[in-house]
Amino acid sequence: MKSGKNCKVLAGFDGFIDTIAKPVLKSETYGEPSVHFRTIREFGTWIAEHSGKSASLELDILDRRMGGNMPNFVRGIAALGAEVCAIGMLSGDQGKFDPVFSALPGRAFSFAPAGTATALEFDDGKIFLSPRYVLEGKPWALIEKALGETPGTENYKTFLCEADLIACLNWSELAFMDTLWRELFEKCAALLKPDKGKFVFFDLCDFSRKSGDEVRHILKLIEQFSAMRTTILSLNRNEALLLEEAGIQSGELAGVAEKLTETYAIDEIIIHSHDGALAKTAEGTFTAENTIIPHPKISTGAGDHFNAAWAFAACMEWPPAERLRFANYCARSYVSSGRSPGLAELPAEYQRSAHLNPQIQ
Repeated sequence: MKSGKNCKVLAGFDGFIDTIAKPVLKSETYGEPSVHFRTIREFGTWIAEHSGKSASLELDILDRRMGGNMPNFVRGIAALGAEVCAIGMLSGDQGKFDPVFSALPGRAFSFAPAGTATALEFDDGKIFLSPRYVLEGKPWALIEKALGETPGTENYKTFLCEADLIACLNWSELAFMDTLWRELFEKCAALLKPDKGKFVFFDLCDFSRKSGDEVRHILKLIEQFSAMRTTILSLNRNEALLLEEAGIQSGELAGVAEKLTETYAIDEIIIHSHDGALAKTAEGTFTAENTIIPHPKISTGAGDHFNAAWAFAACMEWPPAERLRFANYCARSYVSSGRSPGLAELPAEYQRSAHLNPQIQ
């Protein structure tokens, strides 16, 4: 079994500056605090009631922080002890590394300006509002330039070859990401010797705006990675159900996972939601219930922390059932506390890597 410090992760390739906000139902008045919309349904009903009218909406701003799937994933897996290299959209308006990403752990390289998003937080989920992002230039050429302009830095070949896990995150929200993932596959095919003891992790994110053909093509690309590495595809419950548009039809989540592995030869499928998670691996199908946090401190990034914990546990060679429990626990800890849990903070049953490597704190 490996130690966390021997778990090398290359993660990419997005990066956003998130404004975290709660929509206000009733404003603060006479010393009484604001009342926020509790649920997305309640908020949606309010919007529908204003059809044909004009309305304004007040937001209580909770934070301005680094966002995007890659930064959240990196924070989660680095807190557990992994050695991380992050490549993403991390620059400010002047082309320099934006200070909001200064707390990003490990080594980080920026190849493009950060995107911006506003996350509306509710007790039962979140809604992201984000302007369309247009990348100026060819994705992989920009990545090579970003790495090459850093004195003393190894090039991408070193990072790809040394990584125990490559994390490809947020395919759906950025138009250029499809091209970037295909360019990444070409680089990997040319460089990497097959090693199923290493992993490539994929999170498509909400692909409701994508066509069935687009989804089928990206699943086929993930299948091609399986010739080189153990492939892991993460979905939330909504995304799993959306796969019906791509021809993956099943009445329940276990059937979706089974159909995916049969149709596309993806090695591992994980499907997570507020109340539990499911995994389909070569060892079988596993489920784990989860405790819902009724009043989360933050929900933005919960799925990314689930993914980070599963990815870390995969590198640690933990069995699938234990990975699921661990991923649920880490996501729940993040939602209730608002910060990435460190391995040493978790129950003793999850600290086996710390016992092997006392450098992990």
